[in-house]
Amino acid sequence: MVHQDSCKRRGANMKFKGSVKSKSNLKSFTSFSKNMESVHRTAAQLAAIDIMNESKLMIAKNSDGDRQRRYLPKRWVNVSKPGDPPNSDTGRLLNSIRFWGSGNTYYAGTNVSYGSHLEFGTLNMAPRPWLSVALLKIKKRMKTYVDQAYEKFRGKF
Repeated sequence: MVHQDSCKRRGANMKFKGSVKSKSNLKSFTSFSKNMESVHRTAAQLAAIDIMNESKLMIAKNSDGDRQRRYLPKRWVNVSKPGDPPNSDTGRLLNSIRFWGSGNTYYAGTNVSYGSHLEFGTLNMAPRPWLSVALLKIKKRMKTYVDQAYEKFRGKF
């Protein structure tokens, strides 16, 4: 065990002085810490991938709604009902949904500007949430991602 009086503090670094056993414990703790970081990183990646996939599935499903004539050239499209995920008209939103990140922080979403308009609505359109609904759908599964990641690294602790 490393005691406070056996540590010298220099800036943001700590120098440990102790027996071979305390150095071994420090190595074990460092290894444990790195493996736990890997567990959290893996769990975050799994959650972001699941949110991305759920979002795509909901949009591709095309819920029932009114048929409207839109776009140039004019064509008929199924418009989603307010409160339902948006229907895919052109596939642009669907194909833009990605996950990205690094370290222990990952994101799922789109770079298409109207993605947020659909999610939260506008002055002229009721929300058609897709990303928040995907998060709610996978919320119960998130614990399993930590469990899966832990199992992957369990032998390394």
